[in-house]
Amino acid sequence: MFKLRTDPETLNIVQQDDYATQKNILTLIFNSYEIYRIKISVDDKYWAEGTNPVIESNASEKCLTISEIKNGFSSIFFNMNLNQKRSIKSVELERIVLTIKDMEFLNDLKVLETLVIVHCNLDCCMDFLWLLPSSFPKLKILGIIGYTLKNNFFENINLMNIRILNLSKCDYNDNPNNLIVKKNKYLNSLKMNSSCLNQKVFKSMICSDLLIDLSLRAVDFTEIKVDKDCFDRKKTFQFLDLSECKFNDEFLDYFLTDLKAKKLNLEYFPDFQHLIKILDQESLHLSTEFLSLSGNSLYVDLYISVSRFKVLKRLKLSHMNYMICNDFHPKFAFKHQLNAIDLSKNRLNKDSMIFLHQFNNLKELNLSNCNLETGYMEILFTEHLSNSLVELNISGNSFVSSDFFKIVYLKNLIRLTVSFDNQVFLNLEDKYDIWKFKKLRTLILVQTNIEDLLYKSVMTIKDIKIIEFQNCKFEDDVLS
Repeated sequence: MFKLRTDPETLNIVQQDDYATQKNILTLIFNSYEIYRIKISVDDKYWAEGTNPVIESNASEKCLTISEIKNGFSSIFFNMNLNQKRSIKSVELERIVLTIKDMEFLNDLKVLETLVIVHCNLDCCMDFLWLLPSSFPKLKILGIIGYTLKNNFFENINLMNIRILNLSKCDYNDNPNNLIVKKNKYLNSLKMNSSCLNQKVFKSMICSDLLIDLSLRAVDFTEIKVDKDCFDRKKTFQFLDLSECKFNDEFLDYFLTDLKAKKLNLEYFPDFQHLIKILDQESLHLSTEFLSLSGNSLYVDLYISVSRFKVLKRLKLSHMNYMICNDFHPKFAFKHQLNAIDLSKNRLNKDSMIFLHQFNNLKELNLSNCNLETGYMEILFTEHLSNSLVELNISGNSFVSSDFFKIVYLKNLIRLTVSFDNQVFLNLEDKYDIWKFKKLRTLILVQTNIEDLLYKSVMTIKDIKIIEFQNCKFEDDVLS
């Protein structure tokens, strides 16, 4: 099995000089392997992989680069027979110009199970979106990102057995009075981030009986009404993302009635009181294992609401607009269950970190870019934390030799991410006998100037498996 991942520049080069030779090479490849997946993006960055920050944000579409491929991407598959095309199960196309020939090629992929089209130019073939049921009878995963959709698209979706649907950054432009949609019977996962769709569409999708993953990040619900039939639906999710959402009272009530979510994202919430109302549900306290509240303000009310969760295993409180005063540290009902906490990109000091002492099973701690001053490692040296921590990220903070020697005695540390000051290293008396970690397997150095002495010292770490250098600068004498 073979996965083809490429970009327009490569495909254009293939079609330039000595094209006959290139044809022979491609023919050899296609005859030697079964291609099951095709991925083409303008810059090898994919929205689905979270590697395209421009698309993930609410940036203007004018910022997007859309590239044209000579003769279309399908031109390199010129000699593929039908049997070879039947092996292709997945196609992802992002920010390229699609031609009529490209559409003809796609229509031949009758066993296609996954189709994702992100901000591609479909000017010559918009009808393609309305003909999906007849073109792909086996399609299970569909992503249409960044398009204006009409009634016939949603009516045709009813004819398909889609399990996973992504309509992020889409809007609606048609007569809603002529729209006839039914409740989707098969939908398991729905993502409509930053979308602006019709009320009937939301009802048909959200009320699906099998829906367990729902992402509605940055959707404005202030003008949308909820059909009362939806209130009777069992609102139990594996994953629920309501970050940045704006609610009217009616739609807010929908999410205030016996809501359960194993993983819950409520980041950058625009209405603090709405946020508190959602969090104060007993059903969430008993069901949520992962909670992300990044980008909010950690006032007393929010602190108290969070403390009531009973089975929480992972908590993310990064990039908070405001962190509560140092002398307020409530007891958390989940203090024995919590395995991981992310406090990155906050302004913290030693006093504001004291609440960490109550967690006796904390395995992962992220304190990166928290403006921490020297000596903060003292906070981690309670009996519980020094025994339980397995992963620690303290990159982007001040760091002195005394902090380093404390880290070494985190008994079960396996993964360490740190920004290292060369001057600190140079002042150490024994530069080759400082890495006394008993179990460390992964070391990640971030924004560190790598000099020869530091590099050689790092390479002496006993039993280390992985060493990564992120945004580091290597001096000329390293490896010389």
